Amino acid sequence: MYIFIQMYMYTCICSAIYADCVEDRTAGTIRLVACRKDGCCRVEVKYNGTWGTVCDDGADASEAKVACKQVGCGNSLASVLSVQSFGGGSESEPIWLDDVICSGSEDTLDDCTHEKLGTHNCVHNEDLGVCCNCCNGGATG
Repeated sequence: MYIFIQMYMYTCICSAIYADCVEDRTAGTIRLVACRKDGCCRVEVKYNGTWGTVCDDGADASEAKVACKQVGCGNSLASVLSVQSFGGGSESEPIWLDDVICSGSEDTLDDCTHEKLGTHNCVHNEDLGVCCNCCNGGATG
């Protein structure tokens, strides 16, 4: 099953046919949602069984690199985008992470420094979005 999901994830990211592969870009406690055909998506993390967003305050290529690596896209990276390009999270959804600072070498966003989970000064139009390039050798499986 996991092999199928990883292969489908790769197909989904690389195909112009699929615009949103929410479940197929989930890896443990992180997922990429509201994805566009070019692989740019909003980042969400899971805490205590509930999905929530990540604020984009101060985000740069280092945070995007870690998020893309965490979902299985290796270190390939196009850019960090404002989520406004493809839609913010639901107002009923929590914002779990803010002021995330990564060096780029971390394995997960949780390994980066950040405010205490659930502590933030953001609204959903500041949700973090990333563009992961899984089509150029970054996909696993």
